Amino acid sequence: MLEFRNANYVDFSKVLNLSAAATDDLHRAGIDQWDEEYPDSDYLEEAMKQGQLQIAYDRDVLVAAYILNREDIPGCELGRWQYTGEDYRVLHVLCINPAYQHEGLGAQTLQQIEEDLKQQGVKALRLGVYPKNPYAVNLYDHRGYHRVAEVPFDGEFFYLLEKVF
Repeated sequence: MLEFRNANYVDFSKVLNLSAAATDDLHRAGIDQWDEEYPDSDYLEEAMKQGQLQIAYDRDVLVAAYILNREDIPGCELGRWQYTGEDYRVLHVLCINPAYQHEGLGAQTLQQIEEDLKQQGVKALRLGVYPKNPYAVNLYDHRGYHRVAEVPFDGEFFYLLEKVF
């Protein structure tokens, strides 16, 4: 059973190692979604200070990290959002430990996020996904997320997704 909680300074070096390992894993798969500029340590540390950096442990191994907040994704104004109220959250940098990938951990983490948000009265979850990352696209498709826009970014584009609860 996974333990989900806010990250703290004791966890932070493990979060940085997890982010680096996930970035390397993406690059080995030919996916240039993340690099040394994003997600960088300053971004992750600021999210941690704001209580937005969430983590999951399997016993003593950090297996997932993500940021959950209200900070809109670049280009969000182009989204054809199903939920237009204020009670939504935005998921950023969902990162799964490469040693635990392809075991349903991404789906389990999303399920936990969704259940927690529903209990808090949040009505929708939004995110952006890089279309050249078939693993992430497949994960969100299978979890019932809807594409609400294709948004240009840095000479590429990404999908804006939403799930209404």
